Amino acid sequence: MENIKKDIEELENKLKNYAYEYYTLDNPTISDYEYDVMYKRLLKYYDDYPELLSNNSITRQVGYSISKKFEKYTHQYSMYSLDNVFSIDELYEFDNRINKEVDNYSYVVEPKIDGLAISLTYENGKLITGATRGNGLVGEDVTNNVKTITDIPLVLSENIDITIRGEIYLKRSQFNKINDDLKANNQNTFVNARNAAAGTLRQLDSKVVAKRKLSAFFYNVANYQELNIRTHYDSLLYLKKLGFVVNDQIKQAKNINEISSIINDIENNRDINDYDIDGAVIKINQFDVQEKLGFTTKYPKFAIAYKFVAEQLETKLLDIEYTVGRTGKVTPNAILEPIFISGSTVSRATLHNYDFIKTLDIRLNDIVIIHKAGEIIPEVVSVVNEKRAIDSKKLEFIKECPICHAPLIKIDDSVDYYCSNKECPAIIVEGLVHFASRNAMNIVGVSISSIKEFYKLGWLKKFSDFYKLEDYKQDIINLKGYGEQSYLNIISSINNSKDVSLDRLLFGLGIRFLGAKSARLICKKFNDINEIINAKYDDFITINEIGDKIATSLIDYFSDKENIDEINKLILLGVNTKTNNINLTKDSYFANKNIVLTGTLEKYKRKELQSILESLNANVVSSVSKNTDIIIYGKEAGSKLSKGQQLNVYLMDENELLNILDKELE
Repeated sequence: MENIKKDIEELENKLKNYAYEYYTLDNPTISDYEYDVMYKRLLKYYDDYPELLSNNSITRQVGYSISKKFEKYTHQYSMYSLDNVFSIDELYEFDNRINKEVDNYSYVVEPKIDGLAISLTYENGKLITGATRGNGLVGEDVTNNVKTITDIPLVLSENIDITIRGEIYLKRSQFNKINDDLKANNQNTFVNARNAAAGTLRQLDSKVVAKRKLSAFFYNVANYQELNIRTHYDSLLYLKKLGFVVNDQIKQAKNINEISSIINDIENNRDINDYDIDGAVIKINQFDVQEKLGFTTKYPKFAIAYKFVAEQLETKLLDIEYTVGRTGKVTPNAILEPIFISGSTVSRATLHNYDFIKTLDIRLNDIVIIHKAGEIIPEVVSVVNEKRAIDSKKLEFIKECPICHAPLIKIDDSVDYYCSNKECPAIIVEGLVHFASRNAMNIVGVSISSIKEFYKLGWLKKFSDFYKLEDYKQDIINLKGYGEQSYLNIISSINNSKDVSLDRLLFGLGIRFLGAKSARLICKKFNDINEIINAKYDDFITINEIGDKIATSLIDYFSDKENIDEINKLILLGVNTKTNNINLTKDSYFANKNIVLTGTLEKYKRKELQSILESLNANVVSSVSKNTDIIIYGKEAGSKLSKGQQLNVYLMDENELLNILDKELE
């Protein structure tokens, strides 16, 4: 776990530095693709170890700092970035997620221009403001520079009010000319065309901007509702009619099956174009469907960026290291001769499982090919057989757990091996960490290092032991780095966890295949933990989204006497195991309503309130649209509240919320 914490800290620092270079200095030292892969690796860590996520994480930042060279500009319509995928299979997963929520939709596929996002505002058909994206809410006013770009009309063909978005870029031919001129004058050249475009647009001297001849493509009408435009493709046609440059490779796709060939065409034209692209953007065409899907905390749900494949490089496999996870799964990892690839130095890569090693015939001292395309962490993709060394050694998968030396076993038809010892220290510690994690019991006062230390000291072996740590008061206070205040924080956090909802306890037990969402669905059907324990397979399988694997796993878990004994101990120690403190009927005030939370509430934290509302059959969403029924707001509510007022969404303050919940939860 210490290695994981170290990796997370390193990723956070690197990503923040790269973001600063990219967005503020206009001088990135890695490519967008390289940044995206590192970012996904960090997200994967936080999915697996949510207790390590801090409020200062870059994954919680919507945007980035603004340059002080220009006046700030507050966007009337927020600018968003896109989530990324790296394979066609992931595109199908994206489509499957959409298909579960909406129907009767099609797509538009566009080249992803490698440039700088721009927002233009026109009043009565005249250009008023040009602004960079900034942090999505506030950008830089670069109007004077924008007016020098010939692709941007100063006056439109119609006298309308419109806000549009596009990408400022530098043609390859122009980029080469600029660098040739810089070389001739013994000046530093630009690394790539994107750097040059971003640096040029932020020049204080508009004459320099005009001389460098920036170009632009446009792809979005922000105020389409006011203009009565119904589809994204229609908005593109309208932009062309107004005099804007729209990329000629943009195409419509009736369904996900047509997207693959369009993307292939875009990728095949990469070298033909006089501009750089690093992928394709896929968007839902119908605006009403976009509005229904809404946004996550950072990205729109109706659009995705498909990134092209990154580089693959060779290196030497020096050794194999095995790790043991919470479920006992043993994962082989390659120890590599360090190699710089896609923006970072790689010395480890996953080997997935023994079947993967056998299929590729991977051996020690082999020259292997590494890539990071679409993977959260680097992986070995193949062996360079013609470079196989005489001293290469065939790999035999270990037969014993690397931590406790118990025999390894296979479960069901899994290709993975698992430690057979339920008392394996690695399994126990990882299970305790999961139980205390933010999405489970939320025992935030107990760090991962504390859990490890308390385990070694014999104080913490089972879930119920968290609630007996008061017995070690003086011992904890006397530990190096603790003291009385640390002890009080730990005990306070543990006591608070007794009142979390039953679904979080169920998730925290670490039942195989059971996720947080499935746990919530189960707790909507049953009144308390005993009803869940005594439920039959058919009781579980009838719950929407609960399949055979989860149902069978639940039955197996609750058939184990040790598990039942542990649950009974938790009950005796005062941990909440009931759902009947919340009204779960479908006729609650909030049932079937789309609700947005914004601002800071005094009584409830955001996740706590979301959990309560979802238990009352509400649909808590992240963004405001015409389909939003209620906005619940607290102090320092921002743009969501403003947008709600514009759309005449019902606004509910905390006092009204508490009055309703008093009745719903009585």
